[in-house]
Amino acid sequence: MTDSTQLRSSEEKKAQRIRNLHVLHLSGSDYEMGFQHGQALKEAIPGGAVPYFSVYLEKILRHAGGERVAKTLKQGLDRWIGRQLISAFPEHVKAHVKGLAKGSGVEESLIWQAFVLPDSFLWLSAQSQKMRNLELAPQLAVQTLGCSSAVAHSSATRTGEMLHARNLDYMGAQTWDKEAAVLFCQPEDGMRYLSISSAGIPLGGVTAMNEAGLTLAVHQHVACLNVALGGQPVGVIGDEVMRRAHSLDEARRILDSHRPNACWTYIIASGPEKAVLCYEVTATDRHWFISDQETFGYTNMYLTKRLADRETHMYPSQWRSNLGRYQHIQDYLSARHGQLEAQDMAALLGDRVDPRCRLRTPLAMLLTVSSAVFAPDQGIAWVGAGPVPTSTRPYLAFDLKAGRVREEWPALVGRTLSAEEDSAFACYTRGYLAYFDRDDKGAALQAFEEACQIQPREPVYAYITGLVALSAKRPEIALHHLHKALELGHPDPERVAAFQLWRGRAYDVAGLRSEARRDYAAVLEQQADTLIRKAAEKGLKRPWKAKSLGIEFNYADVLVP
Repeated sequence: MTDSTQLRSSEEKKAQRIRNLHVLHLSGSDYEMGFQHGQALKEAIPGGAVPYFSVYLEKILRHAGGERVAKTLKQGLDRWIGRQLISAFPEHVKAHVKGLAKGSGVEESLIWQAFVLPDSFLWLSAQSQKMRNLELAPQLAVQTLGCSSAVAHSSATRTGEMLHARNLDYMGAQTWDKEAAVLFCQPEDGMRYLSISSAGIPLGGVTAMNEAGLTLAVHQHVACLNVALGGQPVGVIGDEVMRRAHSLDEARRILDSHRPNACWTYIIASGPEKAVLCYEVTATDRHWFISDQETFGYTNMYLTKRLADRETHMYPSQWRSNLGRYQHIQDYLSARHGQLEAQDMAALLGDRVDPRCRLRTPLAMLLTVSSAVFAPDQGIAWVGAGPVPTSTRPYLAFDLKAGRVREEWPALVGRTLSAEEDSAFACYTRGYLAYFDRDDKGAALQAFEEACQIQPREPVYAYITGLVALSAKRPEIALHHLHKALELGHPDPERVAAFQLWRGRAYDVAGLRSEARRDYAAVLEQQADTLIRKAAEKGLKRPWKAKSLGIEFNYADVLVP
């Protein structure tokens, strides 16, 4: 097909914009679907996830080692890792990307840099964990069947239908969500499917539903060591499942044929079969099972012991969040067994969970860039429409069978937020973007201080504000907010120990060595994460020197204290 024909095709199927959601209808060969996507969203793609993802690793490296180191390492990663990953994509995906580049006018190389980010990020994370020789994650007393997914069906739901709720928690706050897209896809060689995506991110390999009644949600395992190049990047095999699988067994066989580079779980629910396939993979191992239990939950922890044994305790605050979210999903589904409807599933995705701390174990997170509730028996996908966290916004209904949005249906409600909570979290998000994306510590500090003024009882807001002030070499401001964090306390004693460690470091920067030593000694007298304890021991021996901090804002802590 010529480009002029493709252009006519795309003009016949112009993108709609409903709330903040782009709605596209794509059909034909992969090249044609890519071209239609690119042409329809030509204005949106340059401000969306593609350019953001293409430079994301460089931003991480910049925060870790400075501008010059970041550029050098990123060039090396592109040459060695990036080229190897790109070469592993199948020909139909390469054709899709070529069409996307042609239609959008965006350089094909930029799109490929964005496409390989998920695998490159996990490879880089695994190398960092190996160099740091981290302890393995604790084996938990509860069974952890696992980003957040919740599934209910049969007698668990009011109507007996299958419901699959899913949050995608990923980088790209106010980028992915700003240009969110719902793609109605009809490939010439496969089934119709609906993909919940963003402008410039094609295929149906992350969050999707097909006309056979299968739904898909992919979960990342960032703390796993079993990463090895030589496989196929993520996003491809999930799309194959959506195009070709009519049943969970067919989905399982497609996944069996795939060798990944990194660590993922595929949660696939089947409306007709009233069952869930949980398929866990690393680069070197895999485990799967099909569950017909009427409720099912998953976050970001492996079920299989031999896979879980390769997960490190890289980031204890994240681990506690994973476990807390999992436990809450189970409790929520159990308490509403027999009464669950799509609205209940949307409310679950928008839950902050713990009223004592906004960032302790919420399902609605800083990086919740996409949220959906699937009702595959009806062919309906409810999609969160609005800024992060998308799970707290209205959900619009999209009908795969009819190929349109059901604007006449009332929207589901993610969660009704107080004006104070919504405003404070918007300030928190603005502070994150200033600190991480723009490296503007002054603007970040101002935004976080505003969040503290709006919600002065949030302990982690005070903590993060103290960390940002310390990173900006403003120890007097840091001490004020770290005093406040300790005054407020926290449900997790490990968090309180971290508050005390960082107040000790702020004292050191302020030249108050005796006060610093007192805080370091206090850390050793309480329950603390291993890295916090080691840092306190070092602090007793020598003063901590001011430096720019690698703060992680989704779980609100410092990965390497």
